[in-house]
Amino acid sequence: MTAPEATTLSFRCDAETLADRLSLAFHAAPPKNPVAAMSGVLLRRNASGDMELVATDGELTIRTSVPAEMDGEGEIVLHRIFGDVVRALPSGAVSVTVDAGGEATVTSGRAKFRLRCYARSDYPEVPDVPDTMVEIETGELAQAIDQTVVAASTDRGRPVLMGVLLTSEGGSTRLVATDSYRLAIRELPAEGFLGGRDAALLSAQALKELSRLIGTSGGEATVEVGVTDTRVAFRVGGTVVIASLIEGEFPSYGQLIPDSYAHRLEFDKAALLDALRRVGLLARDSTPVRLDLSADRLVLRAIDPELGGEASEEIDATYSGEEFTIAFNPAYLRDGIEVCDGDRVCIEVVEPLKPAMLSAPGSSSFRYLLMPVRV
Repeated sequence: MTAPEATTLSFRCDAETLADRLSLAFHAAPPKNPVAAMSGVLLRRNASGDMELVATDGELTIRTSVPAEMDGEGEIVLHRIFGDVVRALPSGAVSVTVDAGGEATVTSGRAKFRLRCYARSDYPEVPDVPDTMVEIETGELAQAIDQTVVAASTDRGRPVLMGVLLTSEGGSTRLVATDSYRLAIRELPAEGFLGGRDAALLSAQALKELSRLIGTSGGEATVEVGVTDTRVAFRVGGTVVIASLIEGEFPSYGQLIPDSYAHRLEFDKAALLDALRRVGLLARDSTPVRLDLSADRLVLRAIDPELGGEASEEIDATYSGEEFTIAFNPAYLRDGIEVCDGDRVCIEVVEPLKPAMLSAPGSSSFRYLLMPVRV
């Protein structure tokens, strides 16, 4: 650990509030990082005189603040165990004092901890918030994010597919994500989201944090959005999420969507999810779930060759088309059904080995295209 630069800083704040804000900030900092300081948290005074907490992995940064009584200037970087310490403290005030030798003393009631600080030079510069921010009503934003990020890839070897493509479509914004096995598309009635840009590829992880913030914001009606050539920033209340834009060309997906479908299945969402959970007990790892389609019924089946077992369950459904069997990865199928709106879900299929479309009956605002599995 590099010796910290000499600085003095002290603050006093509510322990529970500090613990909550630290937990939020650490969503941007993985526990393990080649640069040890980047697993920690940066503390500094903000323009309002409160204490700002910053955590980053180099691509995603979360800045949030805590009302605090502060003395001194400077910036300090503490190990992430500081968050564990604060969460373990009794209710009430916590005091933190950093001396010129780079040691932080944390006290609350009779509890006392001494923690070494990282050198500020070991921590990256904090990205600024774009000068121009526009307000967007939260409305359906969190739901739109949750519906699309589910289809984004988690494979770091394919960074473009770890993003969500946002495009301006007339008076709306379209969100698109794919991992090559499924494709999620959501039309969002929000203008100005991209600040005049036609398209931007945003980190799915950053959008997940935005959705989380909206859900815990206590009723914030708007989110501020700022987009530059290299990054995007979202501000919800006193918290800002900043992420680098992803470079690269998003796959062309328009030709994957059929113009019409020969087979259409409609079913109760909860009933199928329950059946899928039970049948899925034998659909482990790469074992697909088979859907046997016929008039007014749907049979789910899973066969586990290793166990020599088979599970099946029939549910009521409305079906039009020829009888046939189609199979899917059970996790991908469940993901798509769960994020569809309403109590009923429609699956439309051209043929058994062509992509199937999941949506809410009578609605095209959200579509989830899923590749079948050959059995």
